[in-house]
Amino acid sequence: MLRARGLLFSSVLLGLSCVAVAVPAAAAHAGTTAGSAPADLTSSSLDVQGPYLSTVVVGATDEITGSLYIGGSPAPAGMPIDVARTDVNTKDVVQFSTTTDGLGDFQSSDTLPALGSYKYVISYPGNATTESASFSYYQVIVAPQQTTLGLGGPNIDIAGQPITLDGVLQPTGGLDDPPAGSVITVTRTMRGSASTKVFTATTDADGDFTVKDTPTTPGDYTYSALYTSNNPYIASSGGDLGVTVNGALTYNGTIRLPKMGLCLDDRNDSSRNGAIVQVWTCNGEENQQWQVYNDGTIRHGGLCLDATGHGTTNGTKVQLWACTGAANQQWDTKDFRIHYDNPAATGKVLDDTGSGGNGTQQEIWNNLGGKNQYWTTS
Repeated sequence: MLRARGLLFSSVLLGLSCVAVAVPAAAAHAGTTAGSAPADLTSSSLDVQGPYLSTVVVGATDEITGSLYIGGSPAPAGMPIDVARTDVNTKDVVQFSTTTDGLGDFQSSDTLPALGSYKYVISYPGNATTESASFSYYQVIVAPQQTTLGLGGPNIDIAGQPITLDGVLQPTGGLDDPPAGSVITVTRTMRGSASTKVFTATTDADGDFTVKDTPTTPGDYTYSALYTSNNPYIASSGGDLGVTVNGALTYNGTIRLPKMGLCLDDRNDSSRNGAIVQVWTCNGEENQQWQVYNDGTIRHGGLCLDATGHGTTNGTKVQLWACTGAANQQWDTKDFRIHYDNPAATGKVLDDTGSGGNGTQQEIWNNLGGKNQYWTTS
């Protein structure tokens, strides 16, 4: 059996064991070498235990185990077993040997020296009275030690408030940890922006690291952590964390047209992109609950009040959309108006279309001071 101490083999191709039996040359097949002695020699066979294809890491010590049978019975102690290991790429061959114990069993240890693929041939050479036997299904792939990089922290933050991200670099497969002091690079990006910020951290003896940041601009951020290994025997790895940074909450509740007895309303309380923003008789239900932030956004269900298609002209409909920080999601509530603060639009406010009643989708329009533009959050 090929066992790597403390390792998990990746797959088993041929089951738990396989028997190689010496046969006449005309019937020889892959993995079996027939003896060339006269036909009255005693037969022999090798039972080499699997798995027969496994993946391990450099430095793993493996044990090849099996049994030799002569004439169908366990071989006596001291029978020679030869092992040849061939590097599939370089064709270099390393040979070593062992002997059977009193039960015909044998065991031989091998330490894998480098990355690559190796094939083993285990054979019994035979003697003047016994046929030889050979087994050649044994193959080992030596791959770099895999690592995982986890990154955790809050998924929601407030602009201007510090945020702490905790991460851990760990090996997979049970070998040694990546060394303490491994450098982790964390890159912060914001959706809709080309600017980035880069942090570095180093791991402690447990592989843990910490990064602190204070994002000042509301938006959707991604923190991408990367461990770049400078050791060919240890693999690099990465991990991401998404964080939504909101402005400070300044109001939470209904937004009303008090002179009309109506409230701003998410038509189906759907909280999906494109949800229709309408007015409806005030009822205090969840679809009439809004949050005003100091970043210029008005939100409901995690989405932002949005002028459709980045519109700036009279009659542009208003909807809900994922918060992007774009100008078509900028508003302010002052002087009983909800002003559209898109720099490309001047003097536009949130407007109840045609002073409509229940179910009327809202729009932007020139500030005319009418009761259909008179909003309050108090």
